[in-house]
Amino acid sequence: MTARILKRFNREQLTLGAAGGLAGLLLLTGLGGGEPAGATFRLPSAERAYASAPSTAPEYVHEKFSVYWDGRDIFMPVAVDKLPVPDLTPPMPRLEPLALPPLGPGPAFEALNRLTHGTISVGAADLPSDAELAELVNLAEPEPAAPADRRAEKMREWDVIHRTGNLAPLEGRIVHEAPGYVDFQGKDKARMRIPWSQVSFDKKTGEPWIERGWTYEEEYRHRSGRLKGGDASGRIALAEWSREYGMTTEAAQEYRAAVEILKARGDFKKEFFDIVGAAGDLMCETGDFDGAVALYAAVMQWTPFERAEMAVRTGDAMRALGLNEAALDAYGQALEASPRTTRARASQARLLYQSGRDAE
Repeated sequence: MTARILKRFNREQLTLGAAGGLAGLLLLTGLGGGEPAGATFRLPSAERAYASAPSTAPEYVHEKFSVYWDGRDIFMPVAVDKLPVPDLTPPMPRLEPLALPPLGPGPAFEALNRLTHGTISVGAADLPSDAELAELVNLAEPEPAAPADRRAEKMREWDVIHRTGNLAPLEGRIVHEAPGYVDFQGKDKARMRIPWSQVSFDKKTGEPWIERGWTYEEEYRHRSGRLKGGDASGRIALAEWSREYGMTTEAAQEYRAAVEILKARGDFKKEFFDIVGAAGDLMCETGDFDGAVALYAAVMQWTPFERAEMAVRTGDAMRALGLNEAALDAYGQALEASPRTTRARASQARLLYQSGRDAE
């Protein structure tokens, strides 16, 4: 009967059936051998599962590859029911809020929720009234307070003589000065005669180190008489000292003397123009606009340098006096001397606008 059944199949069908039977036999052999069913994979006792602190970013399996495969041949299959699931951590929120870029002011959410059709979402700006704006327009800039004139004040209560040999300074009154000594009366009314050899000398000036109880005006006269004729730096320092104590007239004189010294030398450098500017500003502060304008005009005749700066300063002085046309002339001269003088162009445009000549 078996032979009768086999005759019904051709050669190809018999070959295919034999191959299928062999494959089934091999499959059954594999299922029957190996480890018993139900065996599970366990990590060796020498190893431990990977554990880490919670992070703010998701973890990936490839970061823990060594935990599962170190010490094993990855090309050899392992007969297990299931592999341990890696402890993937889901994404977690940030530990602190994000820093948002600065946003402009806007209406509150409550205001938006109460909106009805046709209403304005943004309220009126909190602007000053027209009267307040007019007051702001007419508000004058505060002028810096000039230092008080202290020429009549005493610099200190007593004369102070500094002595050599680490001796304590003496306070009192200088009664008389002679070529070899100085007669001195102390605060306790005791009189003494001190040789000049016992008086310390100032290293800067080379004179006896005596702090005199003079007024500021007396001190100015003493310092001015001590200066030499061509000492421009000394004149500048004395001018700044005089200006500090409110003696503006004396300061202007010293500035002008320094200008004349540098002009006689032909030293028309930055220091020269700085002194001219300081002298002109001081003259304008004290109301001597004519003197300031005359100084600027003289400088423009002495040297071709900084003509634009001198013309702009002249225009500012004329504008302060209310002479707008003369100021516009001066600004025009500044632009002719240096067309790129931004200060002259801005001052000219501002003055034209304030004069009602908008088109120009």
